[in-house]
Amino acid sequence: MAPPKQIWRISPQDGTVRQALVRWASDANWTFGPDQWELNFDLPIQAPAEFEADSFQEATQALSQAVAMSESPIRPCFYGNRVLRMVPFTRSCNRSPATQS
Repeated sequence: MAPPKQIWRISPQDGTVRQALVRWASDANWTFGPDQWELNFDLPIQAPAEFEADSFQEATQALSQAVAMSESPIRPCFYGNRVLRMVPFTRSCNRSPATQS
């Protein structure tokens, strides 16, 4: 029998989606800090929500899909070293190092 799914919660107490993801990442032993939020805006949390998921990644995907219909959809990028990056939905998750020009 599969283990029960975990409930991942956000609420207005978190303030913003970014701050909720910082908390989730910490709880899941992932890295997510200011440098990994590659958006020039934040999304305030106006009502509580719950996401039932098997993993941090699945919960983050569900949260991203929940805001997908907003004016500012976001895309999570997951890396093997347990780092989460959030980028605008229109940008792909480029896994190679950025080049300076």
